[in-house]
Amino acid sequence: MRVLIAGASGVIGRQLTPMLQEEGHDVVGLARAAFPSSARVVQADALDLDAVVRVVSETRPDVIVNMLTAIPGQLDPKRFAEQLELTNRLRIQGTSNLITAAAEVGVRQFLSQGLAFAYDPGGEGPASEDAPLFAGARRVPTFLARWAIGPWGVAFMTALRGAANDRARRILGWQPAFASWRTGFTAELRSTAR
Repeated sequence: MRVLIAGASGVIGRQLTPMLQEEGHDVVGLARAAFPSSARVVQADALDLDAVVRVVSETRPDVIVNMLTAIPGQLDPKRFAEQLELTNRLRIQGTSNLITAAAEVGVRQFLSQGLAFAYDPGGEGPASEDAPLFAGARRVPTFLARWAIGPWGVAFMTALRGAANDRARRILGWQPAFASWRTGFTAELRSTAR
């Protein structure tokens, strides 16, 4: 099966590529710039709809895996909003472009990464979908940490909560089929190949 990984040069994309290849899949990576990879890499800007449609049309994937990000290697917690601006655009417009291209070409499956670090760190256990989002300033144990990395940075480094899927389970009657993303990707790609 041919799998197009959008964001193949990222941290997860670089791990996912060889794993899928070991399973026998033909992996094509989509990235803004060339990078060393065991897969064929196609360069395109995910924010350019025409370029994304062209890549998807040319590569004809069975599955698109969306791992689009542009997170800098060195994050400055005091500048998160600025440093994550491109990632936010990729997650909104880039994802929309991938979905549009997938629909136009008739891609059978679309998988997209999700994040859950935006929940307020207060409380216990995983955060449900109803939990409040992290709103910014919090008391931290040391003034120096707050000064150095800001309150959001302190919470990000020390108090992030996991996210529960209770609402999806309750409303949709959904149960996760896989214990991890690794087993889920492998099983889903195998089932699509049949």
